[in-house]
Amino acid sequence: MSPDPTCDVHIELEPIGNVENFVFLGSVVPDTSGDIKRRIALASSAFGRLKKHVWSNKEIPNQLKLRLYYALIVPIAIYASETWTLKAEDSRKLVVFENDCLRAMCGKTRLDRSRLVDIKNILGVKDDILILIKRRRLNWFGHVSRKDNSSYVKGYTRRNFQEVEVVENLENTGQTKYIRRWVFHYSPSNGKHKIV
Repeated sequence: MSPDPTCDVHIELEPIGNVENFVFLGSVVPDTSGDIKRRIALASSAFGRLKKHVWSNKEIPNQLKLRLYYALIVPIAIYASETWTLKAEDSRKLVVFENDCLRAMCGKTRLDRSRLVDIKNILGVKDDILILIKRRRLNWFGHVSRKDNSSYVKGYTRRNFQEVEVVENLENTGQTKYIRRWVFHYSPSNGKHKIV
């Protein structure tokens, strides 16, 4: 069997076709929206498998259900979220998924017309899924910024981000507050832009 000249990659003389995206280390590369859809589907499947024995069980206290949700379901849903570029539609899908899970834990449906604020109070939910994603991003960024200067990841980050100090005068106190922010410098072909 001879190699196919139109295909660039062969493994044991078998051609490997070109694809638009693929799963690598559990994430869809390079499609963020596709990865979020896949993550929500995987988390929904895991949630559904526990619905009869855990979420619908009235004998299990809501605090335990919430702890199980954060330990078993949320990590599946937001795996590799540090690398996501969230669009408004992706954020909405994540919030809808979370709200559906919280309703199911309380034994409610959308037809019950229960307010989500009330459901979150019953369960004791403090942070929504988008806050958890932001927290993970900040943890990752802190991890990278503390790395040794010889690290490739830190070198790339330092090349594209710059730490600046912003002086902010506090109203009615006369005091000055110094804030450290990270500024991303983007240089397209038509000029230089600065995103804060």
